[in-house]
Amino acid sequence: ADHVTAAGVSALVLAARHGHRELIELLIKAGTSHAGELLMRTAASAQMDVLLALVKAGGGMIDVDVLGSALLTAAAHGQRSAVSVLVNAGASVFKQDASGLSPLMLASGNGHVDTVRALIKASAPVNAPGGPGANTPLSLAARNGRADVVA
Repeated sequence: ADHVTAAGVSALVLAARHGHRELIELLIKAGTSHAGELLMRTAASAQMDVLLALVKAGGGMIDVDVLGSALLTAAAHGQRSAVSVLVNAGASVFKQDASGLSPLMLASGNGHVDTVRALIKASAPVNAPGGPGANTPLSLAARNGRADVVA
């Protein structure tokens, strides 16, 4: 399940590139150690079919911390659909990155209105301070000139 090409590309990544959902599920169930890496990549992209296959096949096998990190990535890139899938799979809206920023702070600061709405709907804390300067999601949006988020 953990075989890689001479270039270092895992079988799971190759299956994802070519949209082989069944193979993705088989590799995860076989215990590949590359699921977290691929989850992070797909959270930032629009590869919803791959993300759904990873989450479905991963069940309880994908670490909750990895799900949270993928949620941070999806929020920062404005991937609203990925945010919803990850939250439904158990990713915590309270997870923070290394600088103390939450998914809502990342989405707000980058002006991703639809992603902000999805996170608020998922009960992300709207007034919780974090990150350098103890900002809130609203203060980050305002500081970055994201009037559409502030409105």
